[in-house]
Formats: sequence, structure tokens, C-alpha cells
Amino acid sequence: VGPRIVEHHQALTNLAMTLDQRMNALLQEHEKDFFLAYKTHMYTVQKEIKTLRMKADHEEAKTREDTKIKALEGELDWFVQEAVRLDELCRGYKKEVDKWKA
Repeated sequence: VGPRIVEHHQALTNLAMTLDQRMNALLQEHEKDFFLAYKTHMYTVQKEIKTLRMKADHEEAKTREDTKIKALEGELDWFVQEAVRLDELCRGYKKEVDKWKA
């Protein structure tokens, strides 16, 4: 019984002496794992942000293009109406000219 007690005492003393080093090694290992997981996650997040920015830019460009198209369509409508109005004026003037000729 005595040698076993001495043996256990030595093992416990050895454990107590090396516990700090073991804990530091374990903490460093977990720290490395954590930072690797963090970097991987941040890379994924940055990739998603980049993709979303590209989509937002694309949608903004489409919106600007749609706005420009609507503005051009509005101008086209105005020109068509103006052409019809001028055509009616011309017909009226033509009738007047024809009356003067007759």
C-alpha cells in the first residue's frame, strides 16, 4: 500500500507541475481551431456580401435603365402627339390654300 501511495503522490505531483503547460497547449490548439473556423466563416460572409453587392448594382442599373426607357417612351408619346397635331394643322392650312387657289 505504501509504494502505491508514493506512486500516486508522484503522479499527482507530476500532473500538478505539468497541468499549466498542458492547459496552455490545449488552449492554443483550441485557439487555432477557433481562428481557422472564424477565418473560414468570414471568408464566406465576405463572398456573400460581394455577391449581394453585385446583385444590388445590377438591380440599380436595371432600375436606371427602366427609368430611362420610361422617359424615352414619354418623349416618344409627346413627339407622336405633336406630329398628329402638326399634321392636322397642315391639313387645315392645305384646305385654306386650296380655297385661295380656287
